[in-house]
Amino acid sequence: MWVILLAVLGAWLAAGAQLYATATAGPVQEEYLGIKIADPYRWLEDAESADTRAWVASQNCAATAALAEMPEVTRIRTRLLELGNHEWRSLPVKEGGAYFFLRSIGARKLPALCVQMQPQDPPRVLVDPGAVGPEGVVISALAPSSDGKWIAYGIAPAAAVRVRLGLCEVATGRSAADELADLKPVPVSWTHDNRGFFYVRVIGTSAAQGEAIYYHRMGTTQDKDVPVAGTPVAPGRTMGAKVSSDGRYVVINSAERGQYGNAVDYIDLGKALAPRLEGRLRALVPPRGARYDFIASEADAFFFFTDDTAPRGKVVAIDLGSPGERRNLVGEPTESTETMDAVTYAGGRLVVTLMRNLESRLFAYDFSGRLEGAIKLPPRVSVGGVSGHPASAEVFIEYSTTLQPTTIVRHNLDREDSSPWHVIRVAFDASRYVTTRVSYETINGPNILMFITHRRDLKLDGSAPCWLYGDGGMNVTVRPQFAVPPLAWLEGGGVFAVANLRGGGEFGTGWHHSGTRDRKQNAFNDFICAADYLVKQGYTSRAKLLVEGRGNGGLLLGAVLNQRPDLCAAALPASGIMDLVRHPELTGGARWAADYGTRDTAAEVRILLAGSPLHNIRKDAAYPAVLLTADSGGELIQPAHSYKYLAALQAGAKSGGPFLLRTGPPGVEQWAWRLGFGAHFTGWGR
Repeated sequence: MWVILLAVLGAWLAAGAQLYATATAGPVQEEYLGIKIADPYRWLEDAESADTRAWVASQNCAATAALAEMPEVTRIRTRLLELGNHEWRSLPVKEGGAYFFLRSIGARKLPALCVQMQPQDPPRVLVDPGAVGPEGVVISALAPSSDGKWIAYGIAPAAAVRVRLGLCEVATGRSAADELADLKPVPVSWTHDNRGFFYVRVIGTSAAQGEAIYYHRMGTTQDKDVPVAGTPVAPGRTMGAKVSSDGRYVVINSAERGQYGNAVDYIDLGKALAPRLEGRLRALVPPRGARYDFIASEADAFFFFTDDTAPRGKVVAIDLGSPGERRNLVGEPTESTETMDAVTYAGGRLVVTLMRNLESRLFAYDFSGRLEGAIKLPPRVSVGGVSGHPASAEVFIEYSTTLQPTTIVRHNLDREDSSPWHVIRVAFDASRYVTTRVSYETINGPNILMFITHRRDLKLDGSAPCWLYGDGGMNVTVRPQFAVPPLAWLEGGGVFAVANLRGGGEFGTGWHHSGTRDRKQNAFNDFICAADYLVKQGYTSRAKLLVEGRGNGGLLLGAVLNQRPDLCAAALPASGIMDLVRHPELTGGARWAADYGTRDTAAEVRILLAGSPLHNIRKDAAYPAVLLTADSGGELIQPAHSYKYLAALQAGAKSGGPFLLRTGPPGVEQWAWRLGFGAHFTGWGR
C-alpha cells in the first residue's frame, strides 16, 4: 500500500537528500448527495494497520533526520527547559475548607493533584500521574465532594474525548475501588449527601458518538449507575450536569448536533442531604439558538450566563414558577469592544469578568443585580479564570500578559483586599520587550485586533523573523497571555504576533458566527491580512514569516497555504483538522458540526469541500516549508487528518517544502521540533 521514493529535499538542508515515505493513492471515492469526492488516502485513517504504521514510521525517520541537522532545535529545547524550570499551579478549587489544585515543577514534569488545608500550608501530593496510568497521562477535571473528604478526577492522555475516573480519599490518599470509564473530561457534580455524583458518559464512536447523564453511587460498579438524561443516545448530542449550590436541583444542559446553543432541564432532588433520583425531568429553557450556562440558584430562581438577545453576554434569572420570563440581572455591555467573558458565583455574589479589547476587568454584583464594585487588577492583563465557593467570600483570580508570568491572587470580596497565592517566576528579562495592540483592515469586515510583542529597539525594516499565531474558530478567545515558548522566540530576536480572528469568542456571538460554516473564509481572510500587515509595516518579510496554529488553527493554516502559498517561509500546523468533509468521523464525533457544518445537504457538502485543506492543494504552486505535528494516540482530533494532508501535499505540491511530519505527545520536545524548524527557515537567532 505504500512505497518509499527518494525525494531530494534540496538546498534547504546542507545534509542533502532525505527519504519521503510517499503514500500510494487508493481508488476510494465517496458520493455525498450526488457530489463525488475522491479519498485516495482513506487507508491512512486505519492507525493500527501495518501499512499506516510503516508509512508513519518512515515519515518520522525523515523528520527526525532533518531536525537533527537544524541546530536551532537543540538551542530552543535547551532554553525551553531553562524557562520552564519553575513551579506551576492551576486555579484552586475549594471544598470542605480544603484547597485542591494541580502542581508541577519543571518543564517535563506532568502536574500532580495536590491539596492544602490552609492557603499558607505546603502542598501535599494526593495523586501523581505516574502512579495512576501509563506515561503521558494527565490529571484533569477536579471535583471534590462538598465535605472535602473525596476528590474525583479524570485520567487520560492530553486532549482525550473520554477519561477514566479516579477517586481519592483526601485524608489518607488511598484510591476508592470504584472503576468508571468513558467519562467526558469535565468535572463530575456531587450530590450534597457526598455519597455519589452525576457525570457525563460518552457513548459510541466517531459520527455515532453521543453523550448521556448518569448517576454513580460510591461503592457500586458502573453497570449499576442510573441513567438520568440523554438516553437513548442521539449522535452528536453534547450534555452537562451541575448540582445547584443548595443541593436541591440538578440542572442539565443539552445541545443537538449542528445546532448552536443549548436547552436546559432540571430535576428536583428533594432534600439536599437525602436526594432522590426518581424526580421527573422538567424543561426550563427550550432550544432557542442561544447559550444558557447555569451559574447558581437561590430558592426557586435559577441564574444563567447567556447570549440570548445579548450577543456580548448578560446574566438573567429564571423563576421556576414562570419559566418563560427572564429577569435581567447584569445587562449586556454597551460598548461594541466589550464582552462578558465569564461569571463565577462566590460568597453569595456574581463575579463578572469583562473584556474590553481583550483587556480584562472584574466586577462584583449581588443577586439583585446591584453593582457592589470593581475588583482591582493590574493594567492590561488578561484574566485566565476565577474560582470561588458559594459560601465563601474568598476568590482566586488568575491573570497574566504575554510578558508577565501567570499570577494567582487570593481576593476577599468582603474586605476588598488581595494577596498573592502563587506567582510563576522565570529567568527572563521582560523589560527589554514591549507588547503593542494594533488594529488592521481585513476583507469584508471590521478591523481586526493583533497583539505584537518584540524587542523595544526593533527596527521596522523587515529583517526580524516573526511568528504569527491564529485560531479563528470554536468560539475560542485567543488571549494575550503568558506562555514559555514565545519567550524563547523573543530572546532570539523574533517578533511574536497574535491575531484575534473572526470565528473566535473575543467579541461575542456575532463575532463567533461570522467565522463559521459558509462564513469560514472570513477567518482565513483575517489571518492573511494579518500576515500582510506585518510585512507592510516592516515587522518582518515573507522570507522571515512563520505561521502557526493548533487544532482549528491547523485547519486555518492548511486553508491559508492553499490560497496564499507565497504568504510565509514556514508553517507549523499542529493536530490540524485537514479533512473537513470527514470531520464527523475524525474529530471525536459530530460535536463540532455547529462550527463547520454537516453533510445533510448538498450545499453544506460543498461548503465543507471548499474550506477543506486536504481537497484544495494546488499543483501549480510552490509551498513554504511545512512541519506537521500530531499525537499518534489523539482521539479528539485523530492524526489521520495530518497523515492524509501530508500525503496529498507531498504528492501534489509543485515545489517548495520540505513537507515533514513528526508525531509525539504535546510538550517540550514537540515545541523544540516546531520552533526549531520554524527558526531554521526564517533565519531566527542569526
